[in-house]
Amino acid sequence: MMAAESIQNGGQIYWDWADGKAGMIDIRDVADSALGASKESMMGMGFPEFIVDGYVELSRGFSQGFADTTNGNVETLSGHAPRSIDDFTKDFKSFFES
Repeated sequence: MMAAESIQNGGQIYWDWADGKAGMIDIRDVADSALGASKESMMGMGFPEFIVDGYVELSRGFSQGFADTTNGNVETLSGHAPRSIDDFTKDFKSFFES
């Protein structure tokens, strides 16, 4: 998608590769391949197939946005507002610094 504008305007993708070429792969194919590799790996580690299938189904659900929602449950159950991503990154900053 980074090249969408140059494709719209001139039908080209421009990189600093001189005359180099690259085989392009649709990111959706990368995701599908990763799921397949993940499944094979989990099966190789001895996970039962029904567990592996459950993880694959869960991953597909996340990729389709099923978890892109919030509700008031944290505040209802805990008695306080949910912590923000800013709170999280501040509290765990040392884990993300090199």
